[in-house]
Amino acid sequence: MSITHLHVADFDRTTDDDVAPTPFKSAGTHTSAQYEAATQSLWSQWRADGIPCFTLGLLHEMASLSHQISKHFKGETQPECRYLIVRSANPNVFNLGGDLGYFQSVIHAGDREKLAEYATAAVDMAYRNYLGHDIPGLTTVALLEGDAL
Repeated sequence: MSITHLHVADFDRTTDDDVAPTPFKSAGTHTSAQYEAATQSLWSQWRADGIPCFTLGLLHEMASLSHQISKHFKGETQPECRYLIVRSANPNVFNLGGDLGYFQSVIHAGDREKLAEYATAAVDMAYRNYLGHDIPGLTTVALLEGDAL
């Protein structure tokens, strides 16, 4: 495993107007991503509605985005993607955490299948990040812009 030293200035984005035209752009209900050719970086962000946590819907949408990223950047004719920068769209919150309300409701209902679905979705997403979304040489960067509790 190699460690790449990056400087915040390399990834300083103040507005969406600073982003060059993109070969990859995706927007869902809770996720969005946009490629920045100048830094060979894909900026990805997620937003939670209500209590900031990883809902099952958000995890599924993040998995869908991961598959889109893999499919798009795997081809030889596609631009190189060296960095995936993940950030929260919720101001002052980075680490969303588990959906405790959901856990409580499915545990109370005795619904092991729904609890297992959530656990599988969370582990699968963590694993896809670990694998670099199947893109050789991809470095994932967590951009902390708020409180990481």
